[in-house]
Amino acid sequence: MKWKKQRESRKIQMKALEDERKNLAKIGWKSMGKVERDQLYKKINFDWDNMHKFIRDRIPSKEEYVAFELENYCVEKIKKTQKK
Repeated sequence: MKWKKQRESRKIQMKALEDERKNLAKIGWKSMGKVERDQLYKKINFDWDNMHKFIRDRIPSKEEYVAFELENYCVEKIKKTQKK
């Protein structure tokens, strides 16, 4: 029975971390200007086009890849600014 409580506790922790990450991504997205957003889209599309075929086959869709990369960039940007 202890493992059930641990599993539920871990689910709650993961949900909290996911919510925090989404909030950081929203803040990062709002802090970016239009030019920076356009440059980021171009970079992500370029990365997608130059990615090996066997890697692309493992990713469900281009839209999910773009969304994931945007979120990662925004979170990293906010973390860098918070460290300073």
